[in-house]
Amino acid sequence: MEDQSKEKKIQETLESIKENINIDMLEEAIVDNELVFPIDGVEYKVIKPSWGEKTQVQEFQVKKYLEMLKDKNIPLEQDLRKTYKERGIDIDEMEKRNRVLEKEKQDAQYKLGELLAKSGIEQDIQIFKNQIIDLQNEQLEILVRKASLLSLSLESQLFNYVYSYLTMLVTYKKEGENWVRLWKTYDDMKAATDELVNKIAAKASVVLRDEINTKA
Repeated sequence: MEDQSKEKKIQETLESIKENINIDMLEEAIVDNELVFPIDGVEYKVIKPSWGEKTQVQEFQVKKYLEMLKDKNIPLEQDLRKTYKERGIDIDEMEKRNRVLEKEKQDAQYKLGELLAKSGIEQDIQIFKNQIIDLQNEQLEILVRKASLLSLSLESQLFNYVYSYLTMLVTYKKEGENWVRLWKTYDDMKAATDELVNKIAAKASVVLRDEINTKA
């Protein structure tokens, strides 16, 4: 029953990601280091963090890391990987497969680019587009399964804390003609609905993807 529940959670996460984020489209939508998007008729935006906000995040990260390190009940990622491998689940192999898929996707994207440049046959163009989508979906499934397996590790928990804290700092809501910070404190964000937080986090991941380093 536990395995079925975990599998259901993985599938729900996959569907949520696919529904809320299209990386290619969102990257094109980023203007002046910010991404504006509507949710249920309300306009929100996520901006690139300032130097001061990055400093705040680093201070939060160090404090949280030291706090978690003292808790012997929180396993390190390397310990979890070893335990999973002993039970027949090889995360290293999952990562190798993901690298293979990335190479195949890049090759397909290159060939698609050549066809588009030459005004190739639409049917051939669509074949490569479908191939790229299939490769992306398999990569996404691997990444979500890996994240689920390692979710209890100190590193994964630290990343989630740091990412959510940074998202809290750089998310704004439009009120009239003005933009105001959506959450004034971290506790305000934790009190928000999961649905709203998940939708905003999915969009924010595009803007913030290169802003977080959890190696304390």
